[in-house]
Amino acid sequence: DLNRLWKNVETALSNGANCIMIDVLCTGYPALKELAEDPSVKVPIHVHRCLHAAMTRNPEHGIHMLVLAKLVRLAGGDQLHTGTAKGKMEKPGSGALKQLENFSGLAGIRYMNDFLRSDWYGLKSTLPVASGGIHPALVPANLQLLGFPDIQLNAGGGIHGHPMGTRAGAMAMQQAMEAFMKNIPLEEYAKDHVELRKALEYWGTKFLSEE
Repeated sequence: DLNRLWKNVETALSNGANCIMIDVLCTGYPALKELAEDPSVKVPIHVHRCLHAAMTRNPEHGIHMLVLAKLVRLAGGDQLHTGTAKGKMEKPGSGALKQLENFSGLAGIRYMNDFLRSDWYGLKSTLPVASGGIHPALVPANLQLLGFPDIQLNAGGGIHGHPMGTRAGAMAMQQAMEAFMKNIPLEEYAKDHVELRKALEYWGTKFLSEE
């Protein structure tokens, strides 16, 4: 229902939203294209891909996630979920990472991310987004493996689930990014940053490296 879609967009923008999210597989690519081309929408359009697995996970039918990613870019999406290297979506062999027939595992996500960032007949690029089970301890591995600096990490429970609360969770994510940028191991950086230290204690340090 495009009328409902536009009502939601107008409500979000009138209340100061600096980004809007659309699930392209529920609303359709024409709806995304209409939003992207409307001059009144001056904020980034974050594209979710919920339901993609019905088409991309089974090698016996459907289409590659890369095809969906190309359609999102053609329609004007600014950001697109493409999968995580470390997080709850990282299940080797499940299809979450094996979405490309010729590029299985992490290589498949890297290939898709590289495409979204590449020069493609003059079309604007689309920012790849890693989302799903990401918390501060997973920041370095995901940035290393997915193509820093042109990658976005989304964290929900990895912020709100912090034992010291949401504000501390946001600070811990920021501190993890700072540590990565400064090339300092998280455990070392956490010694002087209590929010990060508590996050590592709570979620563990299993995925601190790309190994």
